[in-house]
Amino acid sequence: MARGEPPGCWVSPELLEVVRAESRAPDKGLAARLERAARMAAVLQGLGYAGAYLGGTHDPRHIAWIIDRAKGLSPRWEEFTRELAYAPKDDRDSRPGMAGYDGSQQALPVSGARGEEHARRR
Repeated sequence: MARGEPPGCWVSPELLEVVRAESRAPDKGLAARLERAARMAAVLQGLGYAGAYLGGTHDPRHIAWIIDRAKGLSPRWEEFTRELAYAPKDDRDSRPGMAGYDGSQQALPVSGARGEEHARRR
């Protein structure tokens, strides 16, 4: 995925290095991956998403742990936006943090027909 394969999938060099380092832990990085998933779910909840897709595990204990941990982390969701920002560097948008979030507790408007339709329903 760091090379853009399969098409449409990409992992930043920074995230790839983090995951490689975590994989050297005795648990092969499992605890770190679960914690990152919980933090991401907490951020998505903070941004107003109704849910999150949890992939990469079929173990119901992992999924339950992620959900429970995300609930506990949700009051602190803004703390995690910068640490989870692995978007490509772009000179047009030098803001740190999540794309589409400006730090004002409001998601930025999404352009396009689907985004406009979502904004009308909110």
